[in-house]
Amino acid sequence: MKIVVGVPVYNGSSFIRINAENFLRVGFDHIVYLDDGSTDGSYGMLKWYAKKYPNVHLIKNKVNSTLNSGQNKWQTVIEYCRTLNPDWLMVRAIDQEFSAPAFKDREDLLRKRLEQMSETKNNVICFPVVHLWRSPWWYRIDRDWGYAASNHVSNSCWRASIKWSYDSISKAGMHLGHHLPAIDKSDYIAAPANDPSMRVDGILPLVVLHYGMYSHELIARKLESQIIFADKSVLRAGLPKVHDLPNAASWHNLNGYKIVYEKDIKFEKVHQLWHDFPVPIVPPPVVDHQSIYKTLLKYNKSAAEDYRKCYQF
Repeated sequence: MKIVVGVPVYNGSSFIRINAENFLRVGFDHIVYLDDGSTDGSYGMLKWYAKKYPNVHLIKNKVNSTLNSGQNKWQTVIEYCRTLNPDWLMVRAIDQEFSAPAFKDREDLLRKRLEQMSETKNNVICFPVVHLWRSPWWYRIDRDWGYAASNHVSNSCWRASIKWSYDSISKAGMHLGHHLPAIDKSDYIAAPANDPSMRVDGILPLVVLHYGMYSHELIARKLESQIIFADKSVLRAGLPKVHDLPNAASWHNLNGYKIVYEKDIKFEKVHQLWHDFPVPIVPPPVVDHQSIYKTLLKYNKSAAEDYRKCYQF
């Protein structure tokens, strides 16, 4: 059984080592990185891994695909992965890693789970994603951000024989162009979180840890890049600029960044089961409203003031 993972990368230098070292241990037969016109040195870092490890492949877009309406980086990396003739195919983001028990020198839960799937007629398996938020030791459990395994394709592994694909036109969003594949809903299966046999002491050990917003700085950076690329996308479609929209409600609709819900965020500590090293005892994170306010202020004073009034600072 051959498992191949594709990872599009745009200016992801701060996460490349975390991702690459983890994926090399998880047990993928091949890892395909697509540098999507990065300007922060990501390509050089990825080139080092590709040169050192024969199962690491590197391809490159000269121009960021979000600026090119005829290209989607997720589709590009999938097409390359398919040339490696995998049995199972996965796409992950550069700011993610698998929890410790999935490592090849541990229980190899990823391969074990896919071997179980190979004996069924199901084509898609979904994995729970733990969204670390303003801390590497706490994660969101409110709304759809929690430790949950919803049937969401971006958290899935697919039989390579299924001819699914991404939209051809890149659109702005938190991951700058990530879209759901066109696939029949009947191909989804219940997520592994619902399987008692896959739990240890009530906790599912095989999860994906998402580091994309585990610091105040990353959240502000994500928001800023999201606004900039959303502007380029909507302008191309002949729509008003994102920061010309009238109020704060417009901002939280930007693909997952729920500004107006900040005060409702609920946290849980990460589980020791997910790490090979001791999880420290640290207080829950505090929302840094000032950093978000300053980012908003660069683009729309009215939206920034709506945000400030919402949190009364």
